[in-house]
Amino acid sequence: LIETASGTLTVRISNGGAIALIDAQGRTINVEATDIRTLTGVVHQIDNVLLPAPSIPDDLVELATEGGLTQLVDLAARVGLADALRGPGPLTVFGPTNAAFHALHVNFSHVSDDVIANILLQHVVGRDVPSSEVLTSPTLTTLANLPLVVEAQRTPITIGGAPLSSTLDLLAGNGRAHVMDAVIVPPTIVEVAEKQLPTLFAALGATHLVGAVSPNTLAGASPITVFGPTDEAFEALGISLAHPPRGLSAILRYHVVPGQLLAADLTDGRVLHTAHGDTLTVDVDAEGRVFLLDAFGQRIRIQTTDIRTLTGAVHVIDGVLLPH
Repeated sequence: LIETASGTLTVRISNGGAIALIDAQGRTINVEATDIRTLTGVVHQIDNVLLPAPSIPDDLVELATEGGLTQLVDLAARVGLADALRGPGPLTVFGPTNAAFHALHVNFSHVSDDVIANILLQHVVGRDVPSSEVLTSPTLTTLANLPLVVEAQRTPITIGGAPLSSTLDLLAGNGRAHVMDAVIVPPTIVEVAEKQLPTLFAALGATHLVGAVSPNTLAGASPITVFGPTDEAFEALGISLAHPPRGLSAILRYHVVPGQLLAADLTDGRVLHTAHGDTLTVDVDAEGRVFLLDAFGQRIRIQTTDIRTLTGAVHVIDGVLLPH
């Protein structure tokens, strides 16, 4: 190996003594004449120009800007995610084209910053995922804490239901990007409940509350926060959807808070005003575990936080909250 001012060269000598140099782009350059000794040093004549490794953008924001993904960059800057995309990484971004955003026919000036952030985070995986791994992974987990289903057998290949382009593995100093021909639209709270919290989903259907927890955020409605009890939590309380108890609708509304609240917003002693009308109080213990105190003084622990959906945030809890 030879270290130059711009990188490394590899020397290869054939059995016949011919000398070649392999440059940083893998090209073979032949040495035609050697040891031309001058006053200031030595010259070896070669048959082509040696090329250094191609330069790559410092970060994913620079990469997206150079690649024409300006709508993605503008939205990330608006909602405060640009710094994360400039961070140390590694990150993998599934970056929609400007045409993909335009195809949504959404006026993003009317959409809440929280919802835009949720959408963008569904396009980011918190590690380096080359295309070879993308095409062999049934699912990936995004920074929105949601699965991203990969359907590699489809034509075109889809990621989270959106078609993947042929422009893959664009490299930056802190990760890589794969270009998308459509925007990956995250699931709604109801869709997340259907897959992850089926008893809650069934209860919403039984009480006709699906519409109440389905704000049209792309049309400008505000997102919501849902504290979603596990199936075991409903079972422990003895709630049977075969015979829904009186007041089930009120109980479910008590699990809904207007606006999007993330884990960082759930500070000790904070009082939350629910869609039911009764309040909840946040209780953070000495170990940093977060609980909710309901109207009857029950202390219900939050198990999983910050599932960021198209319609707001979901936090999974290990009990059913009870209002007055």
